[in-house]
Formats: sequence, structure tokens, C-alpha cells
Amino acid sequence: MDSFNFFGASGQLRKVNEVIQEEVDKRSMEDAERKERSRKMDELAGRVESAETDRADAVASIKLAKQAIEEWRKSDAENHRKITARDTEIRRLKELIPVLASQGMPMLRTPSGIVVQGSLPMRYWLAGDGRRYVFPNDETFRTWFPNEDQALVQRISDDELVKIPIGGNITYRPGSRLVKLQTDDSKIYAVADGGTLRWIRSAVAGEGIFGSDWLSRADGIPDMFFVNYVVGPPIDSVGDYDPALESAKARLP
Repeated sequence: MDSFNFFGASGQLRKVNEVIQEEVDKRSMEDAERKERSRKMDELAGRVESAETDRADAVASIKLAKQAIEEWRKSDAENHRKITARDTEIRRLKELIPVLASQGMPMLRTPSGIVVQGSLPMRYWLAGDGRRYVFPNDETFRTWFPNEDQALVQRISDDELVKIPIGGNITYRPGSRLVKLQTDDSKIYAVADGGTLRWIRSAVAGEGIFGSDWLSRADGIPDMFFVNYVVGPPIDSVGDYDPALESAKARLP
């Protein structure tokens, strides 16, 4: 029977173990590299997806920006057209005032404008700025033209009237009548410059400024016209308000 070389077998076993360990280490490295490649691929895929999303957002933003620019250009062109048309209309209306005044018909007019009316009862102040300002009711009109006859209002066609832009509503002439809300007569106001309402908080001041019948001098303003006015400081003494001074400095638009 042949003898067994124990030391030789041990040497061979060590070599086998080394080979196995090397293979294990190699596989571990390959696995680690594979995982690292997979991670980098996932990262790259995420970047690509993010870039595609950013590109889509950028394309959408560019599209919206182009649309906005186009709308702005159209708006600018339309505004320019309106401004040009408005300037032309104002020049025409400024030329209309002296033409109407030269027709030989007496008119309610001042150096700054005339009173005009179409087929309806509403009267307007045609001002030098080319706009028509509405006298909302007869009471308001009479505070500015108390002694004028209706025949003195210049009649124009409705077609001509609608071409004139509205500038706003006329308020009571300062220093003329007192006013109150139709739905609330607890406060009586005097009208000051710019359609400013000043509450007469003191009865003594009201009587001292406007006389003993001052309460009867208040006209009721419909609620829908109250927004044409602004509320100013109240009147507490006779020296707080001068009707003659307010009337003298009052001007239509």
C-alpha cells in the first residue's frame, strides 16, 4: 500500500482554497461593480428624465411667452388705435362747440362747454375735453342753470350723441342746495368743491349759515347717485362753510 503524503495534500488544499477565495473575491468585486454600474445607470436615467421634463417645461414656457408677447402686441396695437380714434374724436368735438354756437340759437354754454340733449330727457354737459357729463336729474341741473329754459339746451342727434364718450356724472353745485339721502334723512349735507358732502352736525351752524328754514332746503338724493360724492369733514360752526365762496369757485368739468 502506498503511503499518503500528508504535507503534499495540505499544500494542494491550500492552493484550492486560495483559488476559491480568489474566485469569491473576484465575484464580489464583479458584483460590486455591477451594482455601481446599475446605480450610475439609474442616476443617468434620472438625469435624462429630469432633463426631458425640464425641456418640456421650457418648451411650454416658451410657447406661453410667445403667446403673451403676441397678445401684448395686439393689445398695444388696439390701445394705439383707440387712443388715435379718441384724439380724433376730441378734436372733432372741440370743433363742434364753436360750430353749434355759431348757429344763431341761444344755448346754455360757458367758455368751457355747452349743454346738449338727444331725443331722451337726459341732459349732458359737453366739456372741452370732448366728453359728456351726465346731469342725473333735473334737480342737479337746476343747481347749475336755475333760470334757464329747456329750449336753450342744444339738441343733437342720438347718433351724434352716442359718439361722445361719457366722462361721469355731474353733482350738485356747491353752495346751492343742501342734500340728504332719500332713504336716510338723519343727516343733512352741504356740498363743497369736488362733490364733497359735509354733514351739518350742528343745528346752530345750519341755521346760522343757511337760515332758519335750512332743513327745508335739503333735496333727497337717490341712493344710486350718492356714489358720485365723497364725504368730507363735518360742519360744526358757522365759520366752517361759506356758501357764497363755494358757489363762486364751483366749476363744471
